[in-house]
Amino acid sequence: MAELADALRSGRSEVYPRVGSNPTFGTSPEPQPGSGLFVYPFRTEHTMHHRPLRWTNLLPLAIILLSFALRAYRLDNQSFAFDEGWTSYAIHHTWLEMWGVLAPDNHPPLYYVLVKAFADVSGYGDFPVRFLSVLCGTALIASLYVGASRLGGRPAGLSAALCAACWPSFIYYSQEARMYSLLMVLAVLSLYSLLRILDAPAPSWWWVAYILLTCGALYTHYFAALMLLPHNLIWLWQTGMDAFRNRPRAGTLVLSGRANGASPAARFLGQARHWVLAQAAILLLYLPWLPTAIHQARIGQGTWWRVPLPPPAIIRDIWRFFILGPRRPSGLPMFGSLTGGIALALIAAVILGWRQNGKAWSFAVLTWILLIAQMVWLGSVLSIYTDRYALVALPGLAVLVGMGISACLKTPVQRWAWVGRLAAGALLLASVAGPLPQLSAYYHDSRYWREDFRRAAQYLMDQSRPGDTVILLGSSQPIMQYYQGQAAVLRFPQQGDSVQSEQEVVTLLRQYVNPGHSVRVAMYSWPTVDPQGLVEGQLRTRCEFRGEHWQTETGESPIRVLNFAQCSADFGPEPRETLGAVWDNQVSLSAFHLPGWVSAQRVYVVLWWRTLRRPDQNYSVFVHLLNSKGEMVAQFDKLPLSDFYPMRAWPLNVDQRDTYPLKVPKGANLQGACLAIGLYDSRTRQRLLVSQDGARVGDFVRLPLP
Repeated sequence: MAELADALRSGRSEVYPRVGSNPTFGTSPEPQPGSGLFVYPFRTEHTMHHRPLRWTNLLPLAIILLSFALRAYRLDNQSFAFDEGWTSYAIHHTWLEMWGVLAPDNHPPLYYVLVKAFADVSGYGDFPVRFLSVLCGTALIASLYVGASRLGGRPAGLSAALCAACWPSFIYYSQEARMYSLLMVLAVLSLYSLLRILDAPAPSWWWVAYILLTCGALYTHYFAALMLLPHNLIWLWQTGMDAFRNRPRAGTLVLSGRANGASPAARFLGQARHWVLAQAAILLLYLPWLPTAIHQARIGQGTWWRVPLPPPAIIRDIWRFFILGPRRPSGLPMFGSLTGGIALALIAAVILGWRQNGKAWSFAVLTWILLIAQMVWLGSVLSIYTDRYALVALPGLAVLVGMGISACLKTPVQRWAWVGRLAAGALLLASVAGPLPQLSAYYHDSRYWREDFRRAAQYLMDQSRPGDTVILLGSSQPIMQYYQGQAAVLRFPQQGDSVQSEQEVVTLLRQYVNPGHSVRVAMYSWPTVDPQGLVEGQLRTRCEFRGEHWQTETGESPIRVLNFAQCSADFGPEPRETLGAVWDNQVSLSAFHLPGWVSAQRVYVVLWWRTLRRPDQNYSVFVHLLNSKGEMVAQFDKLPLSDFYPMRAWPLNVDQRDTYPLKVPKGANLQGACLAIGLYDSRTRQRLLVSQDGARVGDFVRLPLP
C-alpha cells in the first residue's frame, strides 16, 4: 500500500478499468491486498509509453460513431410530436418571455435554456432543434462506456455502450426535442463522479463535478431526484465500511493528520462532513428554482387524466418500454422473442456479477432497483406515472446487462474459458439483435412513427381560405411549427390544461369566427383538452357540419379535423331544458338537449350532469332509444366525460356537459319513441335508483323525443 500511495503522489501511474482486470478480454490479475472498491492496479510510465496500439482500443470510438450515425439517421423524417411542439413553442419566445411560458409547465428550465441557445445559432427547424438531443445521446454512450468499465471492467463497458447504442428506447429519445437524453447523460455522469469521490485518493474537483452534475440533472427533470436515495446509500455503505475497517480516506482525515488512532465513529463523522456539505451545496444551487418547482408540483397534482396503477402493471410497462421504446407493439410478452436476450443477460448479471466484484455489482444492482422501486411506488400511490419519467433508470439497465455479459467471461476453470466466451458472445448478440426489428420499424414503419402534425398543418393550409378560422384544440404547439396559412388561428385552451368555461369559448368564437365563413378544428387528445366538448358543441349548434378528416396512419393517438361552414356569429350558451333527476343522492341530471331526429343519421344527445357529493364509484351512463313498444332501437354506454375525467374527479355542484352519439337505423319508426337514461356500476352491472321531483321512478328516466 505504501508503494501504491507513492505512485499516487508521484503521478507515475494509470488506472485499469476495475479491480482485478486489465483492458484485455479474458485476463484477470489479482487485486492488491487491502484495496478498496475503486482502487485499481497501476502501471509504470515505462509500461504506459511502450504499450502497442491494439485494434480493440478502437472499439469504444467505433461504438460512439455508430451511436451517432443511428441517432442522426432520418432525424427530421418524422413530424414533431406533441411534446416537441411545446419545446418549439417555448423557445420561439424571447429569453424574457420564455420564463413566463415555462412557469406553468411541469419541467425545470435547463433543457429549454440549452436548446434555445443552440437554436439561436443553428436554426429552429426540426433537424437543428433535435440535434442537441443527438449530441446528448451520443455523449451518453461514451459516459456509459466509462462508467460501466469502472464498475465491471472493459468488457462490461463495451457491452453496455453497444447495447445502449442500438436499443430503440435510447435512440428514440436521442431523436426527440425533449430533455430526456440530457437527463440520462447527466444521471450517468453524476453517478460516475460519485464513484470517483469514493476512490482513494479523490481529487477535490470530483466533488465539484458531482455537485454541478447532480444539480444539472435536477434542473433538467424532477424525477432526477430519484437518484439521491441510491447515491446517499452508496456513499453511506462504502464510507461506513472504510471508517470501521480503519481505512483512512484521502481528502478527509488523511489531510488533517488525525487518521491514526481515531475511532471509527470519528473517522466516519470526519468523512460525513464533506458529504453533507456537498448535499447542502446542491440544495443551495437549487433554491432559486424551488418556489417554481413547488408551484408546478401543485399544478401536476390537479392532472385528472392519470390514475394510480397497480405495481405489477407499472413493472411490466417499464420493462417493455426500456427494451422496445415508446412505440412498442401491444400485448408483447414480458420475455418474448424481442426481450429474451436482454432478460438472460440481466439474469447473468444478477447471478454471476458478484463473482467479479461484489461491491461494484451490489452498487449497480442497488442503484437500478432503487430507481425502479421509487418509480413504481410513486405511480401506485399518486396519479403521476408516465413511462418516460422512468428514463433516469434506463442507463442502469444497460450497465447491468453489460456486467452480466462480462461476468460470463470470468470462468473459474481456465480450460472452460471458451464456454464463457461463447456464452458472453451469445448474450451480447441476443441483447443487441433482439430489439433491432423494433428499431427498423421505428425508422421505416409509419405505424410506429410520431403523430404527423406536419401533414395536419398542410391539410389545414390546403383547405382554408382568407377569412376562415382554424381552431387548434390541444394541437396548437406542434401544428404551429409548420402552419403558414392565411386563415386566422384560435388556440384552445387559452390557459391551463383543459377547456372548462363555456363563457370563455363563446367570447373567443365571437371574436375570431367570421359570419358565413368556414371553421376547421384540428383536435388532438381532445378527451383531456376539452372533456366536455364545449368547442365542438358551440360549432355544431351555430355552423353547418361538413364532415371530418382523420389521421390515424401514424402515432398512438389520432389527429381529427372537423370541418364547418356557413357559421353564424350568434354564439351563446347552448339551449337546454332543466331536469331534476337524482341518482341515490350522488349524481343529478340537471339539464338536457335533444336535437332533431332523422332516421339513418347520427344524432347527438347532450346531457348536463352534476355531482352532489363524491360518488361511491365512477358510474357509467346508458342512453337507450326505445320505440313506442319499449323495444331498443339504438344505445350508447360510456363513462361520462370519458375515462380521462371520471365522476369522482369532478368538482361538486358544477354542471358537466357530455355528448352521447346515437345512430338511428334507417326506416326506424320514432312515433312515440323516448330516451331511457340511467347510471350503473360497470363492474357489477347494478343500476342505481333514480328520483324525479322527489319521487322514485325506477332505475332510469324517460325523455320523450321532440
